[in-house]
Amino acid sequence: MPRPRPRRYYSNVPWDIIPEILSFLPSKSLLRFRNVSKAWRDLIDCPDFAKKHLQRCTKSSRDWKLVISHHKMFPSCNGLFCVWDFSRVVMTLVNPSTRTYQEIPKIPHFYNSTPQGFGYDAINHDYKVVALVHDIKCCLFCYYEVNIYSLKLGCWRRSQQVIPCEVGGLSSYGIYVGTALHWIGSPDDIIAFDVVTEKYTKFPKPNQIREDESDYPHLDVLGGELCYLCTIPVPNYCLDLWVMKEYGLQTSWIKLFSICYLPFCPYSLSPVQPLVYSMCGKKVLLRIGNAVILWYDFEQKVECYVKFQRWINYCHTYVCFDSLIRLKHSIDKDS
Repeated sequence: MPRPRPRRYYSNVPWDIIPEILSFLPSKSLLRFRNVSKAWRDLIDCPDFAKKHLQRCTKSSRDWKLVISHHKMFPSCNGLFCVWDFSRVVMTLVNPSTRTYQEIPKIPHFYNSTPQGFGYDAINHDYKVVALVHDIKCCLFCYYEVNIYSLKLGCWRRSQQVIPCEVGGLSSYGIYVGTALHWIGSPDDIIAFDVVTEKYTKFPKPNQIREDESDYPHLDVLGGELCYLCTIPVPNYCLDLWVMKEYGLQTSWIKLFSICYLPFCPYSLSPVQPLVYSMCGKKVLLRIGNAVILWYDFEQKVECYVKFQRWINYCHTYVCFDSLIRLKHSIDKDS
């Protein structure tokens, strides 16, 4: 008796609808569905479908992942991480969703303190790593040469753009918002380098913050918006978190909340990292120091600690979205 052919449950579904349906699924399921047929494999591997899937994920408040790693990485961009290997002075792009990676050549004239950043040029469909290299020959005037690595071209090049000011803050990693990477400049201006135009601009911090009343300024991103964080020592060491609601407009800075350090870090002022909003938009997931992750309700001013099954001390915490972007090499499942 001949073996019955398996029924194709999707055979009556118009092909034009299938990409729309599949774009709602997580990447883990889609990678399994590549084995359904050659047509599905070609669809899921298509860059246009990957872009459509990413757009859906970034618009949803459910499709983010919390990544805890011993490796120091740039903040995620479109689901990709740029990982530093300080021992070999090499950077590697990694997509944890597709388990693929690609190494980047060494930065010319590298220094450990070199400010760097990782962003996406949507006009040219290219991922770029930016390294600001200080000219050590110039002692009287501080400026940075801009070195740019293009993933599409596969090489470093030196930009004609020069950034004529000190770049500092608690982190040398640029914060990618919109089309630009951002660093704290001196004195506390915000330096923005657009990865599309490859031009730099600067704009002021929230004008309600006085330089002589705040310490440890640093930048971050929350809900796709630029954040400015600083410590107010008097009277009880509070952290203020400001959000720029309309990019580039100084009057759009709003103080989202002020939280006291002492209940969480009584012995030291540890850095605070905002990770993601809750689905209701009234809570923020915060990482405080090396061991504390909590939900903070900034309307009710109450916190709820998050428990983990494994030890997270001295690990780094990141948020990323699902992404179908495939890089050159596959990560061995046993690694």
